Amino acid sequence: MSQTPHRTSLRTLQARRLLALGLLCVLAGCVTRVGVAPMPAPPIEVPAPAITFSNPVIEPPVRASIAPPPLPTYAQPPCPEEGFQWIPGYWHYGPMGYYWVPGTWVEPPQAGLLWTPGYWDFVSRIYAFNAGYWGAHVGFYGGVNYGHGYSGSGFDGGRWEGSVFFYNTAVVHIDWAQVHHTYSETRVAGSKSSQVSYNGGPGGLRVKATRQELEVAQEPHFTPNPEQQLHAEAAAHDPALAVQRNGGHPAPAMVAAARPLNAAPTAHLPPVAPPRVAKKPGISMRSPAAAPPPAKTKGPEKAPSEEW
Repeated sequence: MSQTPHRTSLRTLQARRLLALGLLCVLAGCVTRVGVAPMPAPPIEVPAPAITFSNPVIEPPVRASIAPPPLPTYAQPPCPEEGFQWIPGYWHYGPMGYYWVPGTWVEPPQAGLLWTPGYWDFVSRIYAFNAGYWGAHVGFYGGVNYGHGYSGSGFDGGRWEGSVFFYNTAVVHIDWAQVHHTYSETRVAGSKSSQVSYNGGPGGLRVKATRQELEVAQEPHFTPNPEQQLHAEAAAHDPALAVQRNGGHPAPAMVAAARPLNAAPTAHLPPVAPPRVAKKPGISMRSPAAAPPPAKTKGPEKAPSEEW
């Protein structure tokens, strides 16, 4: 008689466990039927695909305690090669102080790219240089009016039509025997008289980047090509281009060059025959032997030397 209650309670306990297990199974089935998914597996990290662009950081930070001199005015040499783009001259800084890097024509790394010039910016009581870069759009360059298409914002010296670059002859100077794709548009109004070479600080420009220019800064960029880098290095080792020698006024013959310094005359690509494209309003398609047409109301076209 003493064992009967114990057996009854054990059976009851087992029955309760089986009932609870059954209820759990039923609930699990109900949850599955109403669409509640099980806990997802942790995501698998996939590496980003490699790209051919690089960041515009190409040199150690360049700093100076004094402002760069004003920009010199100069005549732009004619574009020597179809597809080349103008890289405006600028003041750089090194062991011998400020020195001038002449403006020159270079070939972009690939079709569709435009050059954003470097510029000086006054930050935390010091002048810092922001290096230039190639990209799909022209970004912020401090509002500095470098001239020849770079009036302080954007670029109006030319544009890409597919894989062909067209030159705005109202702004840039070309060699009509070498360049065949042109158009003419009045330049965008800018601070033509300004020769200030830096943004911010005492006497500097008061320009802030637009939202569009800030977005361009986040896009992939190409660093300057080897010809540009050799060009800048040659300028850094030429005492005649240093401010301590020229007082901030480089000789006219050294302010700009048709090709990068130390560039071999035959180091460029052979001319490419212009493709057959539909003629558009404002675009002139000329053969290599054709001379520029005479102006109707003005004299022959001149290099826009001035005209900031």
